[in-house]
Amino acid sequence: MNADRVATDPRAGRGFSPGTPVGRGDLRPGSERGSALVLALTATSVVLALASALTLIAVSESAVSASFVRGSQAAYLAEAVAARATAELDAVADWSAVLTGAASSSLRDGVAEGVHESGGVVVDLPAQTTALNRIAASRPFGANNPTWRPFLWGPAEWVAGAGVVGYLVVWVADDPDEQDDDPLTDGGGEAGGGVLLLAAHAFGPGGVRRMVEVAVVRKPPLPTRLLAWRPVR
Repeated sequence: MNADRVATDPRAGRGFSPGTPVGRGDLRPGSERGSALVLALTATSVVLALASALTLIAVSESAVSASFVRGSQAAYLAEAVAARATAELDAVADWSAVLTGAASSSLRDGVAEGVHESGGVVVDLPAQTTALNRIAASRPFGANNPTWRPFLWGPAEWVAGAGVVGYLVVWVADDPDEQDDDPLTDGGGEAGGGVLLLAAHAFGPGGVRRMVEVAVVRKPPLPTRLLAWRPVR
């Protein structure tokens, strides 16, 4: 009888032993296919996770790189506009007129009031002036503390050429070493006379801002020249 069962058992030749009951553990081919699917899905998940991480890294590096480029450009613009303002100051006979606002640069984007904009870069000029003077008021020179006044303000392309996006402002103030208790008058022969302070700010896209403070001196017949320079953080 067993021989008949072997001959007629449809499972014979299909990986089963004749006469062996079929159980869950005997489905080896199916189990291997399931394991392979799990491994494939796991590998796919890992690859997707790595791809997402690499994408985030690439995006972050691009953002950092763009920010660095904008910051570097703004720093150069701040230095350039400080140099331009120094050259224009040399043409002003009476620096006290600059300190009172009676004289200013030829580069003026309208009046020194309200909000100014260029290429999407927005600057609230009165607010920035107020902020500078608030800081100056805390300096230890008393009545000789600087009083900042806008001297030059306008789009960056006015200084750096067409296509350069940004906004530039230069404020001027009297040198506190004069000790004349009058920040709106250049002291002439007094200590610190013939010296002005410049605060050159370059505003760029994405909220980028770079600043330099410069002290310039004029002792005729020599032209106005740089006395001191420092970046402001």
